[in-house]
Amino acid sequence: MGYARAGRGLAVLGLAAAAVGVVPAGGASAAALSATLTIDRYAPLVPQWDGRLVPQLSGTVTCSSGTAYTDVYGDLYQGGRYAYGSAYVSPCAPWQASYYSYSTGFATGAASAYASGTVQDWSTGESVAVSASRTVTVVRCTRLGTAGDDLLTGTSGNDVICGLEGDDRIRGLGGNDVVIGGPGLDTVDFATSPAAVVANLVSGTATGEGSDQLQQVERIDGSRYADTLTGDAGPNELRAGVGNDKVSGGGGDDLVYGGDGNDSLFLGTGNDVGGGGAGTDTVGFALAINADLTAGTATGEGDDVLQTLENITGTPAADRLRGSSGNNHLQGLGGNDTLIGEAGTDRCDGGTGTDTATTCETRIAIP
Repeated sequence: MGYARAGRGLAVLGLAAAAVGVVPAGGASAAALSATLTIDRYAPLVPQWDGRLVPQLSGTVTCSSGTAYTDVYGDLYQGGRYAYGSAYVSPCAPWQASYYSYSTGFATGAASAYASGTVQDWSTGESVAVSASRTVTVVRCTRLGTAGDDLLTGTSGNDVICGLEGDDRIRGLGGNDVVIGGPGLDTVDFATSPAAVVANLVSGTATGEGSDQLQQVERIDGSRYADTLTGDAGPNELRAGVGNDKVSGGGGDDLVYGGDGNDSLFLGTGNDVGGGGAGTDTVGFALAINADLTAGTATGEGDDVLQTLENITGTPAADRLRGSSGNNHLQGLGGNDTLIGEAGTDRCDGGTGTDTATTCETRIAIP
């Protein structure tokens, strides 16, 4: 119980967080659910409550004995108006969990925490009912890691692989798998994929070895084919391997490697490291960029490091692109760009805008 000064208007009740429970194959396991209950949009009072779920492999979930509850008080001082709020939270409400079995795959269902109560305006006597809910999912794992750094390998069938804590490396090997990395920096390894991999950490999907779902995964190792790898808003490490690959870092501070082959790298925002490897590799950007292959740096979207790259693709804005001692292809696209080829046999394509170029053996759309 506690008190807090509130802002204008009646406060809003909400649930702010929930944990995901993990059920290992072969027996029941307890999974903790936690949530934060807040009232008052401007100066939140945040008592916490916890309920313990006991997932059964049949898919039903019951709570442990006892009832959790909390009362929340908020005072509104603006305009002489006062409000009182109380909320009752019961983790012993009925639960239905999603679970996985070899025979049925995913069973649909909801596992939700409910909070409800009233907020009363003392100046008018009016009461406003408020409620909120949060959903958690309980998953049965067919391969389960430990608190350490694990190497987890699936089967040719459909697996649910849970890394838990630690920096884990996970290989699905085939089938339509669900990979849940857990806390830590977790890698999904597609080195044995029989086809090119298309993996997207934003959508949490991957194809190539099957049709996979990826959750809490930070790193991807590609296949020996032409892969398309896309990172999310967090820090990622994307290594494409052999093949003519397309690799996009997304947001965050990323490590983006094309490996062997003629690769296209897109670094995105953040302080990234982009490396090409053997082959003729191209790096591209979204925001106005100052990219220098001689210095191995790029600024504009962050402070980036460029390694073993031959070509640069600019942006619709005004860019400054500088090559290296090798043979480079510099594309300005839109904007008034400055292109500097340096040594080697260089091709400079200004695109639209009023562009300038120096030490370029071939000029396109540049006076």
